[in-house]
This record gives sequence, structure tokens and C-alpha cells, in this order.
Amino acid sequence: MVAGFGKYARVFTLDASMIQKASAVDLEHGDKVHKAIISRDESLLVTGSADETIRVWSLSPNVKLVDSMEGMGVPVTSLTLSGNILISASRSAYYLKIWNLSYDRQHTTVTPFHNRSTITGLTRDDNSVCFPKTGESNKVVIWNAEEGVALGSLGLDAELCCLAVAQQRKALICGLASGCLAVFCTRTLRELERRPPPAPCGAVRCAALSSGEERLAAAGGSGLVSVYALGLAEAGPLLGELLLTVASPPGSVASSVAVLSDCSLLLGTDTGKLLLHGARCSTVTVLEPHDSRITCLETSHNELYVFSGCRGPVQRLWNLSRRHWRHEMSYKVRSSSPLNNHTLGRGHSAYHTCPYSSNDLSNSTYPIFAPHFLVIIDSVIH
Repeated sequence: MVAGFGKYARVFTLDASMIQKASAVDLEHGDKVHKAIISRDESLLVTGSADETIRVWSLSPNVKLVDSMEGMGVPVTSLTLSGNILISASRSAYYLKIWNLSYDRQHTTVTPFHNRSTITGLTRDDNSVCFPKTGESNKVVIWNAEEGVALGSLGLDAELCCLAVAQQRKALICGLASGCLAVFCTRTLRELERRPPPAPCGAVRCAALSSGEERLAAAGGSGLVSVYALGLAEAGPLLGELLLTVASPPGSVASSVAVLSDCSLLLGTDTGKLLLHGARCSTVTVLEPHDSRITCLETSHNELYVFSGCRGPVQRLWNLSRRHWRHEMSYKVRSSSPLNNHTLGRGHSAYHTCPYSSNDLSNSTYPIFAPHFLVIIDSVIH
């Protein structure tokens, strides 16, 4: 039996004498759950919600999320399942969507997690994902990607604006709307330390670690970027000495940063400008700008390359020693109009003319989002 209350669904097992919860945690959507349906063999549960998503849950041997599908564009208020064919409908739409659930889940990615923000952190060792809880931006969810369940959550005293994961110290660094940096242990979920900003600078817009985790860069809403030394000793504090501060260029505010182990700093702005500050700001190189807000800067493991992404369709891979991009990539969009905020729509998405991997049989396009994080593998760059 399944019961829905608010944005949660609860699964029960029934026998002649009692009703018992089948899972320790309730199944969560980002908004009210309108509909739930169980497959004929009782192995799957499908839920539809006002958050416009459809989620598929495995009921055996344990209850866990196995797929999450978007594409209705309106609240999902009706579901019908016949074999492996799922039909979804909404009281707010004139159309139906038809989905095929017969794909081999052994060949899919790890269990999806329901993050509807652009803030995400990955812990490599224990396969966990950190992200703000939907509808509660002052809470951080720690999600087990293998099991498809939440390991726990962190309560913050201010809105979460960005986060970074220090793998070696098993620490989660949260940038808050108050301007503070809060550090938590990813194992115990206990707060370890808190660092106020060096000067009033507004919310922490973005933060980044060097590849060896020796440095942390954090950008405030006023445009001031601070670079800290990080301590690697397990017993000592993580956030160390403030090494330098850098101001954003006039008329711009930092929207993304990347820092190298030698204290070199890459600074991307809301106007598309991209600057490379040499070690300890000894030199400043103005790189070729993007034509829209820079949303992502990511260095390779050996810090030879950096990837830059923006709200537009253009992405670049830069050779840092040559101060020039080596590869430029551009998404093709179905619309003939240029990619702008109107075309991007919710989440700044465009539509790429390739099959949608979540088996939506009624649409041949899927959304491409402005990148906010990426991992570069040096050995595959040619």
C-alpha cells in the first residue's frame, strides 16, 4: 500500500494483523505528490508530482529510487502503467506523454538524485552527492548514489549559495548568504568551523578548491574574491591563512572561480569576462571573453587545462601555459533564434536534437543546461 502526504509518499506492507512501513525513509518529491501506481508484479512504484517529475522506485529487495524523468512541463496528476509502458497526463495540459520502462537498468547511470538547483558537490570515496534540499535552501542533503537513499541532512543558519567538497579531509565547505564559510564533516555531519568574510562582501556566490586541495577561493557578492590556504592535518582547522584578495573588474561581479596550487586564480564574471591572475597576482592576463555569464570554471587534475562554460552554447578548453583556448565546443539548438534567456527558459535550458535518454517516446528533444561543474581527464585531451 502507498499513501501520499504533501511532497512525500510512504510505502507500507500489509498482513493479516498489522500495517508496517516498508522503508525507514519516506519517498520524496520537490512538491506535492499527486499520483502513485504500482506495477502488476509489485516490483516498481511510479509517482507523479506537482514538481513536474515522474519518479520510478524499486520495491524489491529494498525501496530505492531508480529513475527520475522530466518532460511533462506541468504537474503530473495522472499515471497509467501497462506492462512496461507508462502514460502520464495532467489536468493542466492537453497532451499525454508515453514512456518506455523496459530498458536494462544495469546499463544506466547510478541512481538519480532529485536536485533542482545548480549547486552540487561530489564525494568520490563513498559515492555520495551533496545538494540543497528542494524548497529548503538552508538544508543540505547527503545522498548515497549507489543505494538511492539520503544518508542525512545538514541544517544551516542561512541560505546555501555554493559548496565544495574537500575529499582528503572528508569535509563539506558551504558558502552562505550571510557571507560566511561553514565547514562540516561529511561522515559525522557535524560543523567543524566557521569563517566570516574578511570584509563585508555579501553572499558567497561561488567557491572552488585547487586540485590538490591546498587552496580555496571564495567570491562574495560585492565582487571580492578571497584565497585561503587549507590545512591537511586531520586534527587541525581546514581553513587557514587568508593569502590574498582580488577585486572583480569594474562593472562586473565574479560568477565562477578556479584556483591553482600556486595561488594563480581564474576569475569569470557575470558579463562573460575571463581573467587569469598569476601566482600572488604577479600578472593579470585577460583571456578571450564569453558572450554571456560564466557559469563554470574547472581545472584538470594536473592544472594544465581549464574548462569554461557559460549561459550561451559555447564552451572552451584552455591551455593555461599558452593563455589561449585549445578547443571550442558549441551546442546546436533546434530554434533558429540565438540562445538567450527567453530561449533558455527554466534552468537556462536549450533543446538538443538527440533522443532523450530517459525513454520519452513522445518527444525527440531533451534539455541541455548551462554547465556548473565538470571533471577533466588529462589523458584524453589531444
